[in-house]
Amino acid sequence: MSILSINEQDKMQIDFVAEQTEANSVEYTGISDKIIVAYSSDLDALMDRIRTDCVENEASDKQLENYTMELSNTLYFIGQKLETVGIKEDLTKMAAKEAYNNAYMDHMDAGTGGKKPTVAELTALAEDDSKYQTVINSIYSRVYRQLKYKVDAAYEMLSSLRKIISKRMQENQLSMARQNGGLVVGRDEF
Repeated sequence: MSILSINEQDKMQIDFVAEQTEANSVEYTGISDKIIVAYSSDLDALMDRIRTDCVENEASDKQLENYTMELSNTLYFIGQKLETVGIKEDLTKMAAKEAYNNAYMDHMDAGTGGKKPTVAELTALAEDDSKYQTVINSIYSRVYRQLKYKVDAAYEMLSSLRKIISKRMQENQLSMARQNGGLVVGRDEF
């Protein structure tokens, strides 16, 4: 079958597989979402408040300072959570490998009717027997990447908040110098 020429039967089969994938993914994304919320809810709530107060509205200097401190503090604590998820990802990866290897060896020893299974058969059987551990590993892998993305984005926000504070400080210094009648060039006043 050429991918360019799809008949009605092919389209129906593709639609069926797409619907099955969507239905199956609901359960797995639900698990993933529950885990990510458990680890990032504090950061998510803070980033929502920053969006409301600093992005959608003009924040005061005091608000910017407070959010800088609070975001720095939250990032400190979420770092430990990120490492915890990393450990769980490693453990689920080892569990999936162990389940696969055990199943492979079990099927190798349990040849049916005196016939030794082929490598392809052993691989298929072992993959099937370890699919749940593999799915859990995949979920934790994605949770880790999502949490890492949120942490990276939060550091970008922290950097932006600091830049805004620095810009405002420079503007205030320049404004004060002009009010005092001095012309400021660089750091020297004339």
